[in-house]
Amino acid sequence: MSITREELRARLIEDREKLREEIARMGEEDARGMGETDTQHYGNHPADTSDETFELTKNLALTDHLRRQLEMTKVALRRYDEGSYGVCANCGQEIPLERLEALPHATLCIRCKQELESGS
Repeated sequence: MSITREELRARLIEDREKLREEIARMGEEDARGMGETDTQHYGNHPADTSDETFELTKNLALTDHLRRQLEMTKVALRRYDEGSYGVCANCGQEIPLERLEALPHATLCIRCKQELESGS
């Protein structure tokens, strides 16, 4: 059974909401970690401070990744509303539904994506 464009749109909307929630949750965690002042670390073992720095950096990188995913999802929804969803942004050919099912925010067909990645 193949997925329909309407089902893909519903999935994009669901993904958008989940990403928004996850970004908000990550922001709350970062705010709690950043709420401490530098003087609260005075006397702590340097390894403890470096662990906290590592965790904060990791969370910032994850949040950045989630924001990029959210932006790609928003673009896909915009393209859907404009009628260009499922059309390769490079060659104009239709993107197979199987590819969109695997990667709903895809803007390139497989051939164009492979050419882009190979530098052709």
